[in-house]
Amino acid sequence: MIETIPEVKWAQRSSSTDAEKNVLYLTLTMPDVSEPVVDMTETTLTLGALAKDGSVKYSLVLCFYKNVDPENFKVYHTDRCVALTIRKKEADEKYWPRLTQSSDKFGHIRTDFEKWVDEDEQNVHPGDDFSSQFGGMGDFDLSKFSDGSGAEGMPKLDDVDSDDDSDIEEDSIKDDANEDVVSMDKD
Repeated sequence: MIETIPEVKWAQRSSSTDAEKNVLYLTLTMPDVSEPVVDMTETTLTLGALAKDGSVKYSLVLCFYKNVDPENFKVYHTDRCVALTIRKKEADEKYWPRLTQSSDKFGHIRTDFEKWVDEDEQNVHPGDDFSSQFGGMGDFDLSKFSDGSGAEGMPKLDDVDSDDDSDIEEDSIKDDANEDVVSMDKD
């Protein structure tokens, strides 16, 4: 049996007024594990799980940067991962600078950019979000311009006579036939 530390991806939100918005999001990559065993204290997360086929044993001990509320956390278990939502104990508008108490870099801990929101953008309301108007063209609707009309004074495409095209093709074929052929062969 292989014993390993799972990859941990994390993100956070902070609020000095709303405890529901003062959380850590942890996603632990542990495919096909049986029900994980989670032990949470104010300072530490201890987690263990065994692969369903018994080939891998996952274990993790994390010492948090600051205290968390061990009574307010949720565990979501899927076939690919175990996700935790953990409430921070101290209500603070500031983000934690890191997940762990230690300032060392750990190879198994990464930022979860799918869930990460910058500190200055976490309180943006949907009506205040102008990013969809740049790059995504906002609510610009191209279907308003698809009536087939040309520029002012130009006929619609439906009004063009299709016989005109065949005359142009015949003229170009005749021109090609009347061209002088220059031979590049040397004797």
